[in-house]
Amino acid sequence: MAVTNFIIGTSGTIGVGAAGVGVPGGAFTNLGGVTSFNFTLTNDEVDFSSNDAAYDIKRYGRQRAAGSVDFLYDPGDAAQNTLLTNSRTPTITAFRLRPQGGGAYNEYAFDALVTSSNPTIENNGNIRCTVSFVSTGAIDFDADQA
Repeated sequence: MAVTNFIIGTSGTIGVGAAGVGVPGGAFTNLGGVTSFNFTLTNDEVDFSSNDAAYDIKRYGRQRAAGSVDFLYDPGDAAQNTLLTNSRTPTITAFRLRPQGGGAYNEYAFDALVTSSNPTIENNGNIRCTVSFVSTGAIDFDADQA
């Protein structure tokens, strides 16, 4: 199984939108207050080997993405509210991840299920949230770098 893993701080950007916008030209709203996020891209393998073969024959199978994002909650941030709402209701959310930030850099766009959210009140009164996601459908690499 081939894995590409990114662990990026605040230099990266995350866009959130309605399901289906994870394609070129899709409309995303950047998520504010991001303190960190991680993203793992996994390529499954399919075994085409026969029982009498002297070696394994592998091909790429399904590709999937999973990760999480940490942010400081701002009630006025529409993208944050979308993620938190979609963690309580089974709604597919579009994600655009730019690990190196905006501009002409690597970009991944896909629809995903928000699998969990964990709002935590800190000592200083801030609310830190962690939202986890897993892709559903195709993952578009370098989709829309506008």
